Amino acid sequence: MEKQRLLHFACPPVLTLMSYLSDSDEDEHGPLPMWLEGDSLAPYQGSKPETIKAVLEIADITPEDVVYDLGCGDARIPIAAAEMYGCKAVGIEMFVFDKAEKRLKTELEKQDATGPHLIKDLVTIRKEDALTCPMGDCTVCIMFLLPDGLKQMGERLEALLERGVRIVTIFWGLKTRKPVKTVDVLNTKIYYYTQGSEKL
Repeated sequence: MEKQRLLHFACPPVLTLMSYLSDSDEDEHGPLPMWLEGDSLAPYQGSKPETIKAVLEIADITPEDVVYDLGCGDARIPIAAAEMYGCKAVGIEMFVFDKAEKRLKTELEKQDATGPHLIKDLVTIRKEDALTCPMGDCTVCIMFLLPDGLKQMGERLEALLERGVRIVTIFWGLKTRKPVKTVDVLNTKIYYYTQGSEKL
């Protein structure tokens, strides 16, 4: 894959493709999607329902969990976690926070107030930095980060694993741990890590 900076005109503002992605990334994971982003740890790339379902299933989520999605985009994963499992869910987003707020508002307006899992009581969206946001109540951490984003989050992710948080990464895995489980959905690889994941 030729390393070059590209412009994306379909979704303003204009964003740029990270130029550091290597041929080895493409060899390991297949053709790289044209994610286009600026200075964030993660690209804004909405996951399909099949991918979201697999992400939540691989983590064995229960109603007692508190699920964090770092770089939650339009918040579809936190909302799905609350709707499917009745757990609390927190979306952390900096760059497209307005999309998360808009989707949550739309889902709140659509939801039957007599339903079993009221997302208004379960879902929180916070405009914060994934590197520094408080995560003391987190039991499951989901993220769709670029390799450099995972590297920057390395120490924080290790600390989360050591205290028993289950971690799910989408498309790219951790370089420091062997996943307990992996699954492929729609050409997207999902990695699952626990405190017992072997260190590499």
